Amino acid sequence: MKKAVFASDFDRTLYFYSRDPQITEEDIYAVRKFQRNGFLFGLNTGRSFKTVPPALNGAVEPDFYATCSGAYILDKDLKQIHKEVMDRDLFIELCREYRDSGVLIVHACDETWLNAPGFVTSRHFDYPEEIEGDVNGVSVRTDEAFELAEKVRKKYGDLVSVFPNRNVLDITVHGCSKGSSIAVLKEYYHADIIFAAGDDWNDIPQIRAADVGFAFTWSDEEIRKSAAYVVDSLKQALDIAERIASESAK
Repeated sequence: MKKAVFASDFDRTLYFYSRDPQITEEDIYAVRKFQRNGFLFGLNTGRSFKTVPPALNGAVEPDFYATCSGAYILDKDLKQIHKEVMDRDLFIELCREYRDSGVLIVHACDETWLNAPGFVTSRHFDYPEEIEGDVNGVSVRTDEAFELAEKVRKKYGDLVSVFPNRNVLDITVHGCSKGSSIAVLKEYYHADIIFAAGDDWNDIPQIRAADVGFAFTWSDEEIRKSAAYVVDSLKQALDIAERIASESAK
């Protein structure tokens, strides 16, 4: 049997914060069925690792966690597969430069730091110098993510990679993206075929890098155009992926 890997975005793909239940029973069943049939399922997200397991709450047990927009990747046993670290002086400068542009989210491998209170899965900071250890990237929660992205690109050029979404701008190590995660995962797991699904602009790199990419009916037009399939749910994407993987093994 050929080895197939499915890399799924997290927010608004598997997990919906404002919906009850936040992960549907249909998607949970589809993930478990995909894994039970011998394929690998994992997450490819801009989030830091620490915020993911509490949201999953045991409903899904990923085979891997590609986090921080490709800068920090772990297997199911939390063994490190890949890590990229942002230059510390650059990280501090980014925090100082954009602290008034929105809520800052610092991705520090296993830890998440915010300069705003009230987030139980994150630690609070007032100054970036308080954060010790390796940093993988900085996000800015803002309603002007696309406008801010242009400013960051103009100022920092090839020093960082920049991915705007609906209300968050992700700034990560240069060369890191959800697309770079796909390359790492395909090599690490010796995958014959790799699938990827996502709904937002930062998912375009993984949708394009995968052998077969999925977007959703609620995704913007350019995201849908990047995909081989446009689906109504993660379950539908997994069903298609399983069929393709099984047929290619014949």
